[in-house]
Amino acid sequence: MEGHGELVTLEEGWTKLRLQGIEKVQRFLEQRPERGHTTKRVCVVSNEDYAAIYTMVYTMCTQRSPYNFSQDLYHLYGDSIVRYVHSTVLPSLENRRGSDLLEELLCRWENHRTLVKWLQKFFAYLDRYYVKMYMEAPLVKRGIAIFKDHVFERVKQPVSAAIEEAIRRQREGESLDEESVAQLVCMYIGLDPEDEGLGLYQRELEDLLLASTKQFYDRKAREWIASSTFAEYLQLTEAALEAEARRCERYLHSSSSSKLLGVVVKSTLQQHQQELLEKDTAIPFLLAGEGRAELRLAHRLFALVDGAVEDLAKQFKMYISACGEKLVQQRIAAMRETQQMRAQGSNSSNSNAALSQQQQRQQDIICEHRFVESVLDLHDRFKSITLDCFRAQPRISQDTFGSSTRPAPQADSLFQKALKEGPYCVLATTRSSQYGVPVFPERHIIVGLFPCMRFPGAFIAFSLIASAFESFVNAQSLQPPFAQLLASFCDRILRKAGGERMGDEEIEECLMKVVEIFNYVTDKDLFAEQYRTQLGRRLLHETSASLELERLLIAKLRLKCGAHFTAKVEGMVNDLQVAAGLMRAFQQQQQEEQLKKQSDQRDQRLDDSVACLKDASVPSASLETVMIAPDLRLPPELAQCVGAFEQFYASQTQHRKLTWVNSLGTALVAAQLQKRQDLICNTMQATLLLRFNRKQDDGTSGNSGCCAGDPALSVQQLVEDLRLDELTVKKLLGSLMLGRFKILKKGENDMFQVNGSFSCLHRKIKLPTPVQEETQCRARVEEDRSITVDAAIVRIMKTRKSLSHQQLVGEVMAQLHFFQPPAKLLKERIQDLIAREFLERDKDKPTQYNYVA
Repeated sequence: MEGHGELVTLEEGWTKLRLQGIEKVQRFLEQRPERGHTTKRVCVVSNEDYAAIYTMVYTMCTQRSPYNFSQDLYHLYGDSIVRYVHSTVLPSLENRRGSDLLEELLCRWENHRTLVKWLQKFFAYLDRYYVKMYMEAPLVKRGIAIFKDHVFERVKQPVSAAIEEAIRRQREGESLDEESVAQLVCMYIGLDPEDEGLGLYQRELEDLLLASTKQFYDRKAREWIASSTFAEYLQLTEAALEAEARRCERYLHSSSSSKLLGVVVKSTLQQHQQELLEKDTAIPFLLAGEGRAELRLAHRLFALVDGAVEDLAKQFKMYISACGEKLVQQRIAAMRETQQMRAQGSNSSNSNAALSQQQQRQQDIICEHRFVESVLDLHDRFKSITLDCFRAQPRISQDTFGSSTRPAPQADSLFQKALKEGPYCVLATTRSSQYGVPVFPERHIIVGLFPCMRFPGAFIAFSLIASAFESFVNAQSLQPPFAQLLASFCDRILRKAGGERMGDEEIEECLMKVVEIFNYVTDKDLFAEQYRTQLGRRLLHETSASLELERLLIAKLRLKCGAHFTAKVEGMVNDLQVAAGLMRAFQQQQQEEQLKKQSDQRDQRLDDSVACLKDASVPSASLETVMIAPDLRLPPELAQCVGAFEQFYASQTQHRKLTWVNSLGTALVAAQLQKRQDLICNTMQATLLLRFNRKQDDGTSGNSGCCAGDPALSVQQLVEDLRLDELTVKKLLGSLMLGRFKILKKGENDMFQVNGSFSCLHRKIKLPTPVQEETQCRARVEEDRSITVDAAIVRIMKTRKSLSHQQLVGEVMAQLHFFQPPAKLLKERIQDLIAREFLERDKDKPTQYNYVA
């Protein structure tokens, strides 16, 4: 190679480098076609020239000192670029503004990068050894720094202003060369290799864009809120967020996404949050009109503002409470209207105007059933809205922008877990930037249509529907209490022909709704007592629609409240199964005894069946009835059956006593009135009816047609004959003569006899039984509550020894899960325990209680 091995001076070597390489590249750059025009590939420097240039640089850098020109070449490299910038680049940018300036600057930036690239190839040996040895800036980095210091610093303000103006015009609807802006953004980043290239971009362009964006959307928000409804405003806001998200994706840096969207959120939502929520077309209007798409949009957008979803939730809760209060007031108004109509009917001279007590009770049951159904429907509606509109938003990959995917598994599972405890609204909590929008570096994950917005924080479920429903289902003005109404509703749907016909699947679905509403009832003990009494009647009278459904409801209640809550009803079901086996053994024994006797000596026994339960499993109302009538005198036919079973039971068990609950028994009495009628009634009613049998000449009972010879009995005679108290006899007579089926009638001198004119199209008639548990249930529950509160107070004081009044009340309330006792009851129980010397007041502090051992 020419000159190889010979000494090369600095002037000689640099002249060859400048003429053969640097100036040739510069001339090529000035002759390049405009951007966007394609051209064929051009050879800038031939391979021979490139090899000669590289060899020249190598020789000048490897000569011995003082002829080693590495440092001189490094400085001449920078000087050559500076001269080119001042002689060519800066003059081309003078007197240019707007898009013309942006286009020319972008062209000069591309030329500069090409120049630096070629020079780095020419001086590669210098970059490889000298720069590393003396820790100088690499050639490419130094070349970029020259463009930044000598070109960009002079035009940065008009360039940034021109970019901001172009973006503003695009927001107004004009077109924009997004590719050019994207390359200019890359220039900002490429000019600042420090801080990952974002420092210069953020200082010179991003801050200006954020300020202009805030100004633009502040103005737009004022226009939108004055001329748009709540839903329209949210749609405009969503469109703005989508536009800014696409803008960040296409030509701005990804780090600007959360900041830019945060400015939009602050200008459109955060600053006008209260004004938006107070609009007439806000949340209550959308809930009333079932605007679920708008509700989803509201939740999705307000989740971007700290504390906004809580305000949204408050309005949701207030609307639910208002709907519930409306149902309660309608229920109270309907009850008052019914009472007034009945009072007018009872005062009317027309006997047909007044309804019987049984008919009135039937009407009340239907009204109660409809009220509970309306509450269940209301809960089902808002539960559906919560699931549909206020749940976790789906995560969408940026690669499939705009397409929906399934919700995030973590968010969905947490929501379902919260929902099992009650319907809830889901809130997203995130770490927020200064603009109120969460900042996360993962750009490949977005929520909804908003890139860089991810909600990885825990999803907090709080009881919106629960607190709203608790406020009105436990209203003191609602009588009977909702707990009793809910238990009666269960009884109606679980009885055979209890209401409208429902399939097993429909009943099961309805029971699931009942259990959800049961979560909000504070008087759970009242529900349990009512439900247990009615379940006992269904099982003993064999009127339950399905034992599997009964077990399903019991299992759900046990899951919610624990095994001790359902222990009695589970014991009742289990005892009935044991009783069925015992009854089969009894019937088999009776059949064997009948076979041993001769045919002419066999007893004409009644077909009977006995259900043997433990005392704890028998409904309380029936036990009270037993205490009222412990010595009921049964007819001989029934007494024979009772005696036979008692003898059999004594042979099967030891040290157990049978107590007959006649109020829960069922009998089929054949009556010959106008025609043959089969009367279904309880054992006490059957015993009373048999006292009205006509005596025949042979001394046996007869059931031939009624005539004037039918016996007439007074209340006192029935009391003495049946060995019942007067009140019970009057209730039994009322059930047989005041209802729909008037089997008895009242004659002269308060004498009662069979109503021979009674007739019914149906042969088999089910007579109404005296209802007692509805009037006694509340009293029993109050008594049980007093005992429970006493036990809790003694248990706490025995452990703590000394507590103040407020501390004692707080701990007692924490231990009582099935009801919330009023402060008056707690005070009464404390005073009673002091009187019974379980507690005493502290002598120095009257509000302090001490346990008396």
